[in-house]
Amino acid sequence: KKLGSGWYINTDTDEIRTTPWPGVNLRDGIYLVEKAGFNAIDFSLIQFRPTDNKFLPGTDYENYFKYFEVTQDLSHFFEIKVWKNFGQDVDIEYWAGHNTEFEGRKIFPLKFLIKHYPIRSQQHGERKMYIERQMAPSEIKKGWGAHYVQTKKGKNFIFPTSELLKFEETSFNKIYFLERLTGIGIISEEIIENSR
Repeated sequence: KKLGSGWYINTDTDEIRTTPWPGVNLRDGIYLVEKAGFNAIDFSLIQFRPTDNKFLPGTDYENYFKYFEVTQDLSHFFEIKVWKNFGQDVDIEYWAGHNTEFEGRKIFPLKFLIKHYPIRSQQHGERKMYIERQMAPSEIKKGWGAHYVQTKKGKNFIFPTSELLKFEETSFNKIYFLERLTGIGIISEEIIENSR
C-alpha cells in the first residue's frame, strides 16, 4: 500500500517521545529535523518499571511511574521509527518495526528519547507476557519477540527501587547527556558478547 507524503511515526500506546531540546515538542522537533535536511529520526530508549501494584489502568502513567532502567534489549538500540515519506519504498518489517529502512535515508545525528512503559503491574505483566504476546513460530524464527519467549511463568514484574534509577528530567538530561543524544555508553561489551 502506498503511503501519502509527509512524516510518519511508528509508535505504541505505551511510549512517550520527546525531542533533544527542552521545551520543544515532537511536532516542532520534527520540523527542525526536516529543515536541517534529514528524513529519519533515531531514539534512545529508557524503560519505566512498576515498583508497586497500585497503578490504576487508564490514568496518567507518565506521571505515576518515576523509576526507570536503561534497556538491555539489543533490539532497542535501533529505534528509527520516525521518517519522512517522499514516495520511496519503506521496509519496517525486517527489523520488526524497530528500524525503518529506505534508499536515501539521512538520519538526524542527535537521538530523540522514548520513555517506554511496557508493564504497569504484576497482573498486566502476566497478561501481556503469557497470553497477549505469544509469538508465532515463524516470528520466533526471525528472532522477533525473544524477550517474550524467554520470560518464564512465575516472574515477578515488580521491581525494588534500589535496582532502578529515579527519573527527574533536568538531572537526567545532565547526567545522561551523551546517552540521551547519541546512545554512546549505553551498550556494553558484555551485552554485545551475550547477543552472539
